[in-house]
Amino acid sequence: MDATITISSTAIVKGKTGNVTVDISENSEAAMLQFAVKYDVNTLKVVSCGAGELASNAVINHAIPGVIYFVWDNNVPITGEGTILNIEFVFTEDTAVNKTEVEIDLDEEFVVKDKSREELDVNIVNGIVEKAIFGDVSRDGKVNVEDAYLIRLYSAKLFPFDEIQLTVGDVDGDGKINAVDANYIRRYSAKIIESFPAEEM
Repeated sequence: MDATITISSTAIVKGKTGNVTVDISENSEAAMLQFAVKYDVNTLKVVSCGAGELASNAVINHAIPGVIYFVWDNNVPITGEGTILNIEFVFTEDTAVNKTEVEIDLDEEFVVKDKSREELDVNIVNGIVEKAIFGDVSRDGKVNVEDAYLIRLYSAKLFPFDEIQLTVGDVDGDGKINAVDANYIRRYSAKIIESFPAEEM
């Protein structure tokens, strides 16, 4: 295996955007990259798109709905690991879909070569974009006392959270997940409040 191209997974809460990165790792000096990233146009909309730190002079086209074209080459090959493409998505207003894949489209032209023009073996890891609900750290589609309980466990370092849980657990929007967030969820579950401060930001 000469390189791995990974599309990150993320969660997007209603009315907010979420960032997906395309990263390269286990890299053996890629000097030419060309690929297309495919997404469901009925579910996701691209808000912005740009080159990552490892491919600053890339040519990117996201004008065609459902696909993002990425082309990069350089005399100096990529030798490190990091981001080659940044994509900011939002869920379309009328979608009922809660989870969708963002993937490298192997039906399109796919090129990963070194400076000698030799093809590199590539492992591809596609990403998932999930619709998320503020407060739903249990990811069962509801906000209730179980979510407050999990936040308390996380705060006590007794339960790990993944990136999605870290996104939806910060219901007060202060950048931390702690007992304050758990208390907001308890108040929300008891119908004392109708929304979370993070939803208004």
